[in-house]
Amino acid sequence: DLDQFLAGLPPQHYHYMALKVALDRYRRIAEQGGWPSIPPGPSLRPDDTDPRIILVRKRLRVTESPAGTGFDTESIHYDTLLKQAVQAFQRRHGLLVDGIIGANTLAAMNITAAERVDSIRLNMVRWRWQDHDLGEQYVLVNIAAFNVKAFQGASVILDMPVIVGKEQHQTPVFSSKIKYLDFNPFWNIPTSIAQEEELPKLRKNPKYLVDRHVRLFSSWQSDAIELDSAAIDWHNVTKGRMAGYKLRQEPGPWNALGKIKFSFPNRYSVYMH
Repeated sequence: DLDQFLAGLPPQHYHYMALKVALDRYRRIAEQGGWPSIPPGPSLRPDDTDPRIILVRKRLRVTESPAGTGFDTESIHYDTLLKQAVQAFQRRHGLLVDGIIGANTLAAMNITAAERVDSIRLNMVRWRWQDHDLGEQYVLVNIAAFNVKAFQGASVILDMPVIVGKEQHQTPVFSSKIKYLDFNPFWNIPTSIAQEEELPKLRKNPKYLVDRHVRLFSSWQSDAIELDSAAIDWHNVTKGRMAGYKLRQEPGPWNALGKIKFSFPNRYSVYMH
């Protein structure tokens, strides 16, 4: 059955199917004209009165408003019902849930329905590039939302914020299996960090590594000898020479990796901690 075969090719898990439902919804919203754009201005707070609140109400009526007729789209007063709709919007978009319509919340509200459709389509494509079977137990990091969840079947058993890579050092998108946990891990400081961050700070303070319980070794080889980092003239150390040193932070409350390192082999040398 060719139709059945083609229908079974995309991922069948919850996350992909939810995007598929959302795609249909936002396509219909876009076809109906989307939502109004809200002009810039001062932050809007509960109990404020502002003509732009009418546009905020009309914007949220499309995607966030409570069911029923209690949500008045013509009022310029920021009331409790509107605050609930704003907070629902903020929560769903990974924003600070404070009910204040500031620059970030306003920018998210002004993304058009057509742009949302494109974003959903792109993320569906990204899912098709990844493992289609996530298993019964898995951990999912939502990089864009700064969030990590652990799933047991369809149930979320852990939900917490997470720090991801910055724009210049982005966290890659991939799937892998968690192989082992490392309790009280050492941190072998990556060469790029040693060159770009550690070296400039050592030039200002030769005891910078000592103060952070970081040991310095002559190389990355197994027979490397330990060096006294406070005795080195770091102003004469180039980035190339810095790359040859191994910097290792000792386990403890000062360690950048914390108490547990979650290791899952991948070509990016990425892990969670």
